[in-house]
Amino acid sequence: MLEKHGKAGKAPLEGSIEERRKHVRLTRSVPVRVVDLDGEIELLSADVGGGGVRLFSKEPLKARHSVSMKIFLDDSKVPVVAKGTVVWERKAVSKDRYEVGVHLVNMGTDDRRRLVEFVRQNSG
Repeated sequence: MLEKHGKAGKAPLEGSIEERRKHVRLTRSVPVRVVDLDGEIELLSADVGGGGVRLFSKEPLKARHSVSMKIFLDDSKVPVVAKGTVVWERKAVSKDRYEVGVHLVNMGTDDRRRLVEFVRQNSG
């Protein structure tokens, strides 16, 4: 499923995540290795896009902390490598895990191209 600015047929609320989002997101679960000051953890994405990723985690990640990430797109052995900032976290609907939003702030040109192309190719 592909998400863009706002829900179908509805204008996004002013200041909402949907309004601020500049990149298309693909609702897709891919493995993501996250490294922060507390160590390294393996997570799954809820959605991915050229500007960020939403993750599921059993433990909360601290907002405003910098993280290094390796995003494994499908069966690729070579991950997309990026640095990001945790911008929000909240309890997931299931209550036994958290949803975490990470804004990608530093990524090589080739990695960004691979990620955007992955989203584009899998959006239809």
